[in-house]
Formats: sequence, structure tokens, C-alpha cells
Amino acid sequence: MKRYMIYVVMLLAVQVCFSQTYNVDPTDPSNYNTIQSAVDAAINYGGTGTIIVSNPNTNGIPYTYSENVSINFNYNEEFLSILLIKDQSPDQGEIIINSPFTTYKTISVTGRFENYVLIDGFTIRNGFAGIEFTNMLMDCAYVNNCVIKENNHGIVAEDTMPNIDNCRISGNISKGILENWNSAVLRECGYIKNSEISHNGSDGLNLEAYWDIENCTIVYNGGNGIDGISWFNIKNSIIRYNSQQIVFNNYFYVDYCNVQGGFAGTGNIDDDPIFVDAANEDYTLTWDSDDKSPCIDTGDPNQLYNDPDGTRADMGAFCAIEHRIDTVELPSPSVSNGWKWLSFPTLDVVLDDADIAGVLLYDIMYPVLSSDLDNVEAETYTIEYNDQVEVWENDWRQFLRTEGFKFHMNNSATLDVCGFKEPDNTTISLAGNNVENWVGYWLEETQHVSDAFSEYWDGESINFIQHQSWSAVFWNNEWVYKMTAEQQPTISYGDMVIVKSRTVISNFSWANDTSAVQRSAFPETEYFSFEEQAEYTPIYVELNEANLPQEIGAFVNGICIGAAVVENPLAQINAYTINPLGDVVLELYFNSRCTNETISKYNCGTFENPNIVNQQINTAEDTNAWFVSLRGDSSIIPALEKVTLSNYPNPFNPTTTISYNIPKEGVVTLEIYNIKGQLVKQLVSGTQPEGYYDVVWNGKDDSGKQVSSGIYYYQITACGKLINKKMLMLK
Repeated sequence: MKRYMIYVVMLLAVQVCFSQTYNVDPTDPSNYNTIQSAVDAAINYGGTGTIIVSNPNTNGIPYTYSENVSINFNYNEEFLSILLIKDQSPDQGEIIINSPFTTYKTISVTGRFENYVLIDGFTIRNGFAGIEFTNMLMDCAYVNNCVIKENNHGIVAEDTMPNIDNCRISGNISKGILENWNSAVLRECGYIKNSEISHNGSDGLNLEAYWDIENCTIVYNGGNGIDGISWFNIKNSIIRYNSQQIVFNNYFYVDYCNVQGGFAGTGNIDDDPIFVDAANEDYTLTWDSDDKSPCIDTGDPNQLYNDPDGTRADMGAFCAIEHRIDTVELPSPSVSNGWKWLSFPTLDVVLDDADIAGVLLYDIMYPVLSSDLDNVEAETYTIEYNDQVEVWENDWRQFLRTEGFKFHMNNSATLDVCGFKEPDNTTISLAGNNVENWVGYWLEETQHVSDAFSEYWDGESINFIQHQSWSAVFWNNEWVYKMTAEQQPTISYGDMVIVKSRTVISNFSWANDTSAVQRSAFPETEYFSFEEQAEYTPIYVELNEANLPQEIGAFVNGICIGAAVVENPLAQINAYTINPLGDVVLELYFNSRCTNETISKYNCGTFENPNIVNQQINTAEDTNAWFVSLRGDSSIIPALEKVTLSNYPNPFNPTTTISYNIPKEGVVTLEIYNIKGQLVKQLVSGTQPEGYYDVVWNGKDDSGKQVSSGIYYYQITACGKLINKKMLMLK
């Protein structure tokens, strides 16, 4: 294939540099009135020329040249070439070359083996042969972009191996293409590609040997679709609805084709191609809201055969509408323990102008699942969507290209997702009240997090952004993230982030006026090892800039729950636990020596020294982020300014932890009330210094009796403030 194209380009270059141009226009006295007269002038001049045929109608109406054209190279001993090309100027309609006698060849070309001819852009009809080639070897005969119809034979090749590209050879009385070989000279390999051969009375293709047939639609012929002897290589073609489909003697390869009745070979199928309108001879592949042709993106996966839009080849002569393919890599357990936070900005769905349709998750995952759904179990593949694990049943929910997922794989897999990318300017709605929004990133530009969220980077609404590798939290009146402003983390195409907002944002969209070098993954620790899970709590740790460790790890009961390589004085540890049962211990790794710093955590169990803990840990309200400073001059932990109150878990059974802080020393009462307003339990009563506190309620009243299920209120009175909140006990 490549050598053919190189040869054509070289010959075209020779034509441009050394040949004359002959213009044909019957209405212009300065040009040739007939095609034959221009051909004769080129032959007489030396046998080399470019003949440009014009349509004298300026409004695009078809124009017919009623003549037989003969290109005869036999009278010249030198290398000869003729380019017969339709004028490509604007408003040029169809140009028809029509034989006035059905016993003649509409265009006949007689060569001396090494001569070259190109016929490009015409409708050719009404001849005994639409085009006849005789005695032309060595890749010297080319027919491009032509419609050859209503002849006896479409193309006849005698001792010639023509190369045919992007042609429609249809409605001829006998054969679409007839090739005969009588010479003992070594054959070259011809090709027929990107062409429709249909509705011919006899065989679509009647050929002898050495042919490449690629991306052709060969349908509804009265005889055989392809009748050949040997040495055929057929790819990416649709061969159906003929009297017989393929008849060969030996030495043939048929791969990635749709053949009626089936055919042995790699990638072959036998399915209805679902043409757009076969009744009216429109063999475009259907892809709409109801159907998708099985011939789309199922041709040879070799990059050599890609469609013009860069996607895997379609079968047949007509590519599907322009689309794209995203390759999604799902990791094995050896990488991120098999977890992947992702979205699908490109989906296999055709949209109308007014709607955004969804696709079934099963349709995306099918390539990596067992074909027997009964063998697919929840523990085999886990997918989370907004904190809910997908049920792997027959009906898997639809989702949008703006949504995100957490995948967990037992084995690595690669998904090729084809379809149409979410428009850059798409807007979506984000829920408020610090509800988690799992949002996909559909821009192709990688951006720093502050740029991607530029419109919302004031913290007034969005206050928490979580990526698989990093988190950004609005705390102490500014955003806190792992890197400096120049090195901050990035968001890239297909990522998923969890976003919390204080208020509803009805028209959120990604900003897309910047780009950055991707930095969504951070260096892996060597000294500490831990197991990544579906979710984590970010711990921001302030370190002494004068004595930075190489790595820092977080432990609970001797088990590492997360660690990070230290790159600057503010380190982020992704702690893979939400409510650890025990104190959190930070371990700082200084090459060969270690020091331990013990801290507590938000919503943990008991601790022995609350006074030290109160100085070291703080929580961003409603963000599940922990802030710890190992410095006395903390820049991230502010002084306490207000009374806060929360509990976890909620709902609970039968124990929950109530957390509160007070900005200054004073009398504090913490009490539980039932829904009738009756006091159930007093947990705290007395003077306490400023700080953070956790108190566990075991679900019993003041008499030690277990209370029943239902709604309860917990209430704190401190510093002249009274705050009460609701919680639910379940049994």
C-alpha cells in the first residue's frame, strides 16, 4: 500500500514539473471542446499531460460529455503519463462521460506496460466497458473517486492490474470489474479499496490473482460477490446479499470482514450491517439513538488501517460518523491495590440537540467481564458510584459522561471506549450542604486544580476537592493542598474528583483557558507500605522546615494506614480509614533513624492525654480532613473561634462519638434529649479549658437502660452559645 502511494506522489510531482495542462470546456473557445481532443494533443506533444475537464454549468448542474475517449500510448517509445482529472473549482457539478454507442468502451486505455494513467472524479456510463485497460503493468493504472454505472462491464482489465480507490461500481449489466491475464510477464498486485461494488447483473468482482481488497462494500450483485483464483488478501469489507459471497480456488486471506454465512479468518463476523437505507442504496453504517452497526470499529486493529478520524477501521466502504476512542487502563492489584478513580468523557452514544443520553455501565465493562453474567460476582469487580456499590445484575444503571466512578479490579484490563466527547462548555449542577458530588473531568487540557476551579477558588461555595492522589481543602480562609502554587496537583482528562460545596451550584463548568504538565500522581514511598482502599481522609502535617524527613507515615495500632514522600514542609498523607479505632501515630523517616509523634484524630476512640491532642489536631468543618502541626508556630491551625458540634457515625447502633470544641475556658454541658424534649442522658457538666473533645455515648439513659430506636437530639451549652443537632439510632 505505501509503495503505491509513493509511486503516485512521485508521478504527480513529475506531472506538475514537466507536463503541460490541457483544459477542456466546450463553452470556452480558448480551451479544448472535447476530452478526446485534449488527450490527442497531450499524446502528440509527447505523451505526457494533465487534462482538466470542466463542467460549463456554473450552478452545479451535471454536465455530460457524449463521447468515447481513447488513450493510446503505443506510438511513443518514452515513458508516458496522462492525468484525466475533473476540475475541482467551486460550483463544479457532476461531470458525466457517456458513450454514445453501447458497443464501445467509454474510456479505453492501451499502454506499453510502463505507461501511467490516472482517471479521477467522473461518472462513466453506457459503454460496453466503462473503462478498459490493456497491457499496463507495474502499478500504472489508477481510478479514483469515480462512479462507473450502467455499462455492460464496469471496468475491464486485460493484462493490467489497476488500482481503484473510492469508487462506486454499480448497476452494470454484467460484471462490476472483470480482469483477464494472458501474459507470461510477472504479475504485480493491484488493489481495490474504499469502494462500493453493488447491483451488478453478474459478479461484483471477477478477478484472477494477486489482489488486495480493503474497505469495500460488495452487495446485491447477481452473481458472486468475489470470484477469484488465488492470492487474495481481503480486509475490512462487507460482502453480503450476493448470489454467492466468495468463490476462490486457493491462497486467500479474509480477515475482519462481515461475510454473509460466515467465513474462516481473524475477526470475521456474520451480522446484519444495519445500513442507513439499503432500499435506496445508501450503505452508510447506522449509528443513531436506536441502532449501531456491528461493522463500526471492528475492522483490522492494526494502526495502518485506521479511519480518517484516527479510530479503529470500520468495515465497508463508508466510515461511520466522526468519533473517537478513549483507551482506559484499569490497574491490577499490584498498582494502587487495583483502585482507579475515573470518568468516561467519551461514550458510545449518539445525542440529539436537546438531550444528554446515558449508557449502561454493562456496555462499557463488557469487554472485561465473563460472557456468562451468572459468573460475575460482586467481589470480582467492584464499582462505586456516589458511595454506592454497583449491583452486578442484568440491569446496570445508566450514567452520564460528567459522572465519576471508583473501579476496583482483581486483574488489569484495558477498555477501548468509543463515542463522542462531552462538549467543553457543558454545565452540570452540584448539590450543596457539603454533599459529595462525583464529577468527571472532560477537558483534554491538563490543568492545575486552582485553574480548573478558577471561578470557585474563593472558598465561598466549594470547600473540598478530592482526587485519587491528592485533596484540596478550604481551611483557615485559604486553600490547603500538598504542593506549592507552582507545583500544585493537576486534573487530567478522564479523572474523577469528589467535590463538596456549601451551596448549590446549578451551572458548574470546568474552566479551560490554561494548561499544565500533568502531576496527578506523587512519588511512592519506599520505607512505608500500606494498602490503598476506596476512600481516604487527608491528613495535612506541618513539619519543621529545618529538619524535613524523607517520608512520613500514619499508623493505627501498628498498622500503616497511609504515607507520603515529603517534598516540602506541608505534607499530605492519604489515610485509608475514615474512623480509626485507636490513636493515630505519625512516624517520620530520616534515612536510617526514626522518631515517633503520637496524635489523636477526629472521631477516634479514647485517648490518654487530651490536652496534648487539643494542641495538635484540628478538623475542617464538614470536610473530613485532619490538620496536624508538629511546629509551635502553626500556620494552618488557627486559634479556636467558635463552638462546634458534630457526631459520628450517624445513624448509629448503639454507640456514637460526639465531638465538640470550645474557644475559651468555661462551663460546658452536653446532654441528650428524646424527640419529646425529655432529658435522656447528661454526658458533660463542668468547667473545661479551650480545645477539642470527643465523648462517646453508648445509647443508654441516666439509669443505665438501653434506649429504643429513634431520633435523638444532642445539645451543648458553652461560651454563651446553645447548639443542638439531630441523630438517629437504628437497631
